[in-house]
Amino acid sequence: FALMVTYGAITSIQDIVDLRYGRQDYILNNANGLPLDDLVEMRLFSRYGTSKTLGYALFDDANPASGFSIAQYDPAALEITNKQLIDGNFPEKKGEIAIENAMLNKLGFDGGIGDTIDLTLMVPDGTGFLGEKFEKSYTLTGILCDQYLYQMRWREETPVYSDLPAAIVSDQETIEAGGMYITKCYYVF
Repeated sequence: FALMVTYGAITSIQDIVDLRYGRQDYILNNANGLPLDDLVEMRLFSRYGTSKTLGYALFDDANPASGFSIAQYDPAALEITNKQLIDGNFPEKKGEIAIENAMLNKLGFDGGIGDTIDLTLMVPDGTGFLGEKFEKSYTLTGILCDQYLYQMRWREETPVYSDLPAAIVSDQETIEAGGMYITKCYYVF
């Protein structure tokens, strides 16, 4: 009986860890141009998924370190990072977005699924950000379980290069002219 209870507790703890942090063993930031399939063939890891960050949404226009990244996720990355919805659906079309619950609260968003959310974005250019900020409107299609709050964030002057995205857009969304996607690779050994 004690063995069953212990196993159940470990399973529950692992479920909590997976929900808060994802199932990846490691994350490669700035994986643009890396030969990821070759690394799988060399058995450095067994599988991977990628996200492509295309913007950094600001909470406070005066503080560019305050905000969260917005990215496209491939299906493998969604599974490996264990992105889960509290409500709604993942975005399927251009102009749609799913955002973590805590980020919606921090934005002061009092709408719901199907409503429009306006964001001020800084767009990465490969080393920093483009000189101007962009106003974007999205239709909220989903509210994600919080992961951003639990994940260790390495603060840099350009957080979009190391932050894990707290919002997901469809693969039909495009980056602003002059911007450069920041690819993150989530892999499993």
